[in-house]
Amino acid sequence: MGASKDPVWDSVTPGTRPKFFKCTFCLQELYDNPTVIKRHMVGPTCDPPAEVRHILLRKLTSNKRKAGADTCDVGLEGVVAGAATTGSTEKRAHKGTPLGSAAGPSTSTTGPLASFVQVLSSKQVENLASLCAKWIYRNALPLLTTETPSFRAFTRVLNPAYKPPSGWSLAGPLLNKKFQEPLVAR
Repeated sequence: MGASKDPVWDSVTPGTRPKFFKCTFCLQELYDNPTVIKRHMVGPTCDPPAEVRHILLRKLTSNKRKAGADTCDVGLEGVVAGAATTGSTEKRAHKGTPLGSAAGPSTSTTGPLASFVQVLSSKQVENLASLCAKWIYRNALPLLTTETPSFRAFTRVLNPAYKPPSGWSLAGPLLNKKFQEPLVAR
């Protein structure tokens, strides 16, 4: 068990297995890790009282490590916005807050950030990958060119929404597709 002064321990009871505790709000068993338990309680699967959620969220955000990016940043982005409103997951869902945990950014084209985030359609991604493959093949560049950090940084600056094709896709599906196309004179 972690620090006994942590407020999270007021909201759990001993579990059925060693080093496990049961959440008193949803009865889910969680491993003996205060951060895991706090993330669970402020997340979408648990519905603690608003004041408990606020206290645990404040503890989570204040205890982030000083050096480097903690995984807490990824998991709490949607939770921080949702915890600003008191209540359950239904209220957060109506506000447009993502309910996922560390699943990553949403690719939805609706919502308050839609005007700032560019999302590529599958047709655009296919066209860009085909053009990149054509450039690689015609100039006899190594297939791993697109996986180098400098090339990734270059494409990120040009269009942050685009991820260049991997060496595997250049050597497999994209090459097969280009091989199937009829030869066209330059």
